[in-house]
Amino acid sequence: MLLSIVLLAMERYPAGVFARMDLRVHHECYHVIEYRLFNDFYFREPAWLAMSPPGTAYGKGFQNLGHPHPGLVSLHAACGPEEDKTEVFGWMMTPAYALRLEAWTAFDPALLAKRK
Repeated sequence: MLLSIVLLAMERYPAGVFARMDLRVHHECYHVIEYRLFNDFYFREPAWLAMSPPGTAYGKGFQNLGHPHPGLVSLHAACGPEEDKTEVFGWMMTPAYALRLEAWTAFDPALLAKRK
């Protein structure tokens, strides 16, 4: 179903709009994985929360700037632990983003732990 929506949208909007579609698809697929595992899109997994640096605060916002804070790949990841997990998954599954994530883990032990 998602693919049919994406293909239809790609016909209606300029190509640049979908430049990061691969990351977004992986991100949204991980939301489905979380729901299937925990029957909850907003499950607060204690092991995941423990990997973030002390003082990590989740809140609202939707910008995808790279590595805004230790332990986070994007500002969207700061919206909540469910978005943090899906962003890390999406970045890991998208080659160009995965290279940046790998570089950041050299000096960010929280991201390194989340990546494993």
